[in-house]
Amino acid sequence: MFMSFYMIDIFLRLLTYEVSAGLQPESMIRPNLVSAGICALMVVFIAGLGRLRKLAYVLLYIIWLYFGFAQLIYYKIFGKFFWFRDMLMAGDAAAYSEYVLEQIDLPAIAMLACCLGLMVLTLKFFIPKLQNRKKWAIILLVAIAATYFSPWILGTQSRSFRAWRKARNVYDDFNNQAILPHSTGLFLFVSRDIYLSIFQKTDYKILHQEINDYFANKKAHEDNEYTGLIKGKNIIMVMMETGDRIAISDKFTPNIKYMMENGINFTDFYAPIYSSSGVTFNTEFTSLTGFHSVQYGTPLSSLQAQQFPYSLPRLLAKEGYYTQYIDELFHSDYNRSSVYKTFFDSLYFMKSAGISEKIAGFDSRVLDVPEIAEHFTHSEPFLTFFATNSGHLPNSLSNPTCGDFTERFPELDVSSNEDYYCLRIQINDTDHFFGKLLAKLENDGILNDTVIIGFADHYAYGYHNELDKREAGKEEKSPFFIYGSGVPAMVVDKPGTPADIAPTVLNLLGVQTPIYYLGNDLLSTEHNGVVYFNSSFYDGQSVFMQADTPSDKIDTINALLERRKINDLIIKSDYFATRNEDNE
Repeated sequence: MFMSFYMIDIFLRLLTYEVSAGLQPESMIRPNLVSAGICALMVVFIAGLGRLRKLAYVLLYIIWLYFGFAQLIYYKIFGKFFWFRDMLMAGDAAAYSEYVLEQIDLPAIAMLACCLGLMVLTLKFFIPKLQNRKKWAIILLVAIAATYFSPWILGTQSRSFRAWRKARNVYDDFNNQAILPHSTGLFLFVSRDIYLSIFQKTDYKILHQEINDYFANKKAHEDNEYTGLIKGKNIIMVMMETGDRIAISDKFTPNIKYMMENGINFTDFYAPIYSSSGVTFNTEFTSLTGFHSVQYGTPLSSLQAQQFPYSLPRLLAKEGYYTQYIDELFHSDYNRSSVYKTFFDSLYFMKSAGISEKIAGFDSRVLDVPEIAEHFTHSEPFLTFFATNSGHLPNSLSNPTCGDFTERFPELDVSSNEDYYCLRIQINDTDHFFGKLLAKLENDGILNDTVIIGFADHYAYGYHNELDKREAGKEEKSPFFIYGSGVPAMVVDKPGTPADIAPTVLNLLGVQTPIYYLGNDLLSTEHNGVVYFNSSFYDGQSVFMQADTPSDKIDTINALLERRKINDLIIKSDYFATRNEDNE
């Protein structure tokens, strides 16, 4: 019985071993001791249940096997592990179950078969022989003690700069999805995750004081040569589903390429997947608020009751803009309608409005429908935010966006490299949307009064073919451009993220940028930029793990980590809804 539980943890860490690189050696040993104690506790708990032993064992074992196997599959897609709260998003992910099933390879099947085999052997040979309750009582006390003191087995806290490598720091901070099971073991990871998600209580007054102190010392944004360059212009923001840079080319995306080359092209821009729940929505929210998704415990889609008075649409509304949000999906997806009800003047969800899948599922077709097209403009200065859909997973012939449009590129043998070519065909459909949008704006006579902002929600994750040649450590590189009359053709090669979009756009519009943004104006001469991924950094020259930070970057990285901490505190504590009026 003990080995059946224990092997779930062992299999998970063996099959995801590469992510543990950089941890201290003892961090590789201690999780085994912690898991051993917890497994022993489960064994003696089941042993004391008498006739209910078999039922209790099966239920408990299936739950843990589910967590272990699900974490493995999730890791194969995203390169990290999911939080307990991410299970709230399971319904939104159900539509892509076919793609998930494709990730179940031979090692994953071997894990499942071995664990289920151990379960059968335990039920047949071990549980019927459980007797001698006195002995089990002693083992129970030892197991409880081992489990209770398991954090101490992980070692002690460290305040050194490279403390992230120590297992105890990883456990206490609990904010690195990439390495947690390798530092704590699966059982302690899930147990602490559930505790922090459901039971932990926080004194937000203390947190708010820390936030106030941070902003009291934050330097205000200063005007630069680009301030007010597009003042009064209409703004159309287009978030491109899976707009990976590897899909951008003259052949597949001529309209996007044209706008990049004839506008401000941010060539070193990244859309990091900081949190696993609602990847697309996280980038969307970040671009509008200047705040990243939190690293632990609060899916952004749960923030319908929170206040964000400095979101981009609310600030532009104060400048006389009409703000509108357009999405091809349902209003319930990632709870968008509830979260955005205080952001925008109007929300339009195509599928909720009864638009058929044959229209709403294809970016190139939406502007052909007058009912939809009328939502892209307005008589007043307007901000329109549009989230595309054609690039969405799966990048395969089973996706109608690829399957229906393969005839656009008859020279391609799509079946020879399905996900590689389908991604490009699907983004080509998004490119057709941009072509129709430019034509519509010109026909409406407002092309010269409108600026188009294009960016991607995330890179094309889950790839497994040999033609995926993205630079190691910088896979999340994504397009971001600003195009329109009065916008200069220029290249900005400073590292940036979606949190930088709102302050950059506000500066171009000549609108005061709030100190509360944690992103930066990418056109400011004072901003050089460092991108933080889940467990590494990029400074515009090289990617490095925290343990390998160059000495001249330590202060910069420490400041960035402090900013990330404040970011999480603001969102998790609903700071703007409850802060003192004196801090306005």
